[in-house]
Amino acid sequence: MTPIDLVDELVEFLKKVIKNYDLSTKMNGISKRPSVYAGYLPTQDEEDDDELKTPDDYPCILVRFIMDQDDINQDDLTSIRLIIGTYSIDDQSGWRDTLNIATRIKTELKKQHVFGPFSLIGTVQTELFEEQLRPYWHGIMDIDFCIPQVQAELEMEDW
Repeated sequence: MTPIDLVDELVEFLKKVIKNYDLSTKMNGISKRPSVYAGYLPTQDEEDDDELKTPDDYPCILVRFIMDQDDINQDDLTSIRLIIGTYSIDDQSGWRDTLNIATRIKTELKKQHVFGPFSLIGTVQTELFEEQLRPYWHGIMDIDFCIPQVQAELEMEDW
């Protein structure tokens, strides 16, 4: 298994975690659950510049690979960052929506904490950005996973 497999596993996990959330979009009166993407937001079709077509962008959760660290004698460490984005014209709802999603994710991660061969380790760090691009609200969660060490293959002549 690779870090890409971990990102894909987390995307599917997060879709289930947030399935009952219904948050504001930039289209007046329309709400929806957050979209979950691996890596980055998808780009719009170049032919379709309709600004109103983008309610899928917010709310959203991006699952990003940050780094991995291989130690020859220990299991590998992979760091993932979740970027949580919400939309609200109400300052008191905007930051709360973002923090509520992060809290729900953290709770569910701690319940499951194993995703195939990957296991959640260390701390889960959640942070809301000090400066927000209102009415867009953002926060991040940094999480680390352990990937079992690959076993060395020995040739018969090594015995």
